[in-house]
Amino acid sequence: MMASVPPLPTLWVGVGHAGCRMLTSMRGFLAETPELAVVHTRADVLAQTGIARAVVLPAGPAGGTGGDPAVGERAATEVLGELREMMHGFAVVVLLVGLGGGTGSGAVPVVARAAREAGAFVLALATLPFMFEGPRRNQVARQSLAALQAAADVVIAFPNQRLAEWVPDGTPLQQTFQFADHVVGASLDTLWRLLVSPAILPVDLSDLARLAADHTSLLAMASVETSGERRVESAVEELLRSPLLDHGALLAASPAVLVGVAGGAELTLRELQRLAEGLRANIRSDATLTLGATVADREREGRITVTLLAAEPAESPALPTGSRGRTETPAAIDRLRQPELQLAAEMPNRFDGVSPTVRDGVNVDVPTFLRRNIRLSTSVRG
Repeated sequence: MMASVPPLPTLWVGVGHAGCRMLTSMRGFLAETPELAVVHTRADVLAQTGIARAVVLPAGPAGGTGGDPAVGERAATEVLGELREMMHGFAVVVLLVGLGGGTGSGAVPVVARAAREAGAFVLALATLPFMFEGPRRNQVARQSLAALQAAADVVIAFPNQRLAEWVPDGTPLQQTFQFADHVVGASLDTLWRLLVSPAILPVDLSDLARLAADHTSLLAMASVETSGERRVESAVEELLRSPLLDHGALLAASPAVLVGVAGGAELTLRELQRLAEGLRANIRSDATLTLGATVADREREGRITVTLLAAEPAESPALPTGSRGRTETPAAIDRLRQPELQLAAEMPNRFDGVSPTVRDGVNVDVPTFLRRNIRLSTSVRG
């Protein structure tokens, strides 16, 4: 039996109109409802979310921000103390924001700094405008994303334009945005489950922070679920087709990739090896690949969910350059280690009958904890 693990004190915050909308739409399918909060200039929008923890930003002379991020930044700065107080006591703050407008774009870097000053690890998920929203909103989004990268620990970007091909012709505009919100929300929920669930091969927030610090603070993410005898191969194929990864082009250019696998009790070491081999065949030869795995016996029997995060190359033309974010992380990160899943027996120390991948004399197909002869803990760490 695994010991119960107290959840990390976590606050999810929707910032601006799109952030509030995303957080509201996600409430229905979050695995474990975290503490929620919303930040906006419009009290009526905050009231419609039904979320009690809220900060109303002072509006500009004409009400709202008029699409000017400078107004949104000033408004958030005016209530900086209130923002810090709201986030006090939380180890992790997850920010959701849609960039391109005035409130979210201007306020979210201030909110991120307030969270860090309150001692929290800050994970931000930002959506970027569709191309049809015009060059000004796209330019505002680029500038705001750079400011957010400098303020948060980890930033995951979802360019809505990459989702456009999944939207059938004739889809009403409101449904298009609802679809984008659903994809983003479901991906974040899947990632969060992976980060906080007990694991055989842990992947946690410290891994994300290291990925961002070593390469770029901007990450792209995609998640797929497959089943059947070829579920591993199907997962690789679906990831390579995903517009969120630019149909594999982003993988081919990324300097670092982090992959988490969630499966049932039948998940095998050989499947993890096949997954790693399939991904290595499609990434740079010098790219780092980090693999994690968690087992949920009842929930995922017969199915696997593969969640992939890739460091965006700094020269990516679709995203801002020049700001690589913070390389340090707050002291709170030491508390964010993922618990290890109790194992009934030792696992083999190599893959029988398969030619290993050797780099610099090291068989990199064998997980690090096996190569270094490290035994996994038989109790869950808190």
